[in-house]
Amino acid sequence: MRFRFKKWLLITPIAIGAFLLILIWAADSWLESPAGRARVEASLENALGMPVRLREGFSVSLLPEPGVAGEGLEVGESGNDGLLLRCESYHASISLWPLFHGELVVMAVRAADGEIDLNQIPAGDADAPSRPIRLPRIDLLQLENFRIPISGDQEMNFKLHRLKLEGFRVGTASPLLLDGSVVANSDPMARVTALTTLTLTTGPDQLRLELSSVALEAAGQRIEGIDGNVNWDLSSHLVEVRLEGGNPTLGEASLAASYMTE
Repeated sequence: MRFRFKKWLLITPIAIGAFLLILIWAADSWLESPAGRARVEASLENALGMPVRLREGFSVSLLPEPGVAGEGLEVGESGNDGLLLRCESYHASISLWPLFHGELVVMAVRAADGEIDLNQIPAGDADAPSRPIRLPRIDLLQLENFRIPISGDQEMNFKLHRLKLEGFRVGTASPLLLDGSVVANSDPMARVTALTTLTLTTGPDQLRLELSSVALEAAGQRIEGIDGNVNWDLSSHLVEVRLEGGNPTLGEASLAASYMTE
């Protein structure tokens, strides 16, 4: 009896290990297949509510961290005029266990070298009842080296050097690290940095962004402790900005502005 007990102690871990290896191999084979790749795209589309295409160099890694990576990612309608986001490299960390049930859960996304066109955020149908904008939950979003056109003007844009957003949930304050520059005709105009929290709330065709402790450096002056909010009406394309901050030399200052994105 004691011999059989020891035998089971040896066999059980080996059997469990072999079973896990088979599951990992099966998950890897499924993801590498055209059906698995289509499932990844469909899951991302469902989370974002818009088309997603995984381009060249699509690959899968399950160890040491499950994930999919590639050399081309597009979000939005086909064609340069309809893309919300495109980038040259990306990596999405995924939860391994749901794969065994044919489901895909994206936990973290890292992307680099691309462009974001905020004008392509879809607004609701004017003939249909307005509904709150759907945004996905994400544990980690990290972007590096992205260009964001300002007011559709290709000569002025926001150069996003680095963005790191953790534990994002709509309506919840999420830790944010931001480093970027406002650029006009390839010349830097202002540097923007933040190590703060971001709160994003949504309504029918509405986005509201609240920030605090943002720093802005321009023309040799640095303004710190900037607090404020941005309201964006997607149906009317109206953006309203309200900011307050201070400088030891200039004193306290506030800004209230609005502009049309189209």
